[in-house]
Amino acid sequence: LFSLQPVSAHRSYGKETITATDTVMVSDEFRYVGQWPSGHGVLYHEYEGLYIGEFVNARPHGIIRHYSPYGHRYYGEYSEGKKQGHGRYFKKDGEIIAGDFVQGLAEGKDTVFFADGGFFLGICQEGAPTLQGFRYDFIPQAYLDRKPVFPEIPLTEEQEQFMEKLFMLAAK
Repeated sequence: LFSLQPVSAHRSYGKETITATDTVMVSDEFRYVGQWPSGHGVLYHEYEGLYIGEFVNARPHGIIRHYSPYGHRYYGEYSEGKKQGHGRYFKKDGEIIAGDFVQGLAEGKDTVFFADGGFFLGICQEGAPTLQGFRYDFIPQAYLDRKPVFPEIPLTEEQEQFMEKLFMLAAK
């Protein structure tokens, strides 16, 4: 059972009139407020959490903020209801994954910040770091003295910026 209620608003600004039509949907498991089935909206699902952003055919698509009921959160791109593209995933245990996602999992060039303070720069597959990258439990002195070069794995712009900030802080 759910109810579907269209809500309209008309505003005039000088010679221009803006019309917005939103839909409020309520069921036992979810609530949706926004342009239905496509457009900007907010979806709360009892088991999946809160989605804020763009929707296409009633699925998250575009830039989305997702807050899981289990304490995880994600800011980034979605496609057809899944994390797809560039984003940042904050896990409840303190781990952060920044980079590329495919079908909901970290895939490609990513930076993983571990809860223990270490970090990984490199390639992730199926949501996990691979051997194609570098894991640091601390910052080695050799890297504090100069910027490291990883010729076999080009870094993303975000990873480059992170490394620059890291070395600037370490130099102080």
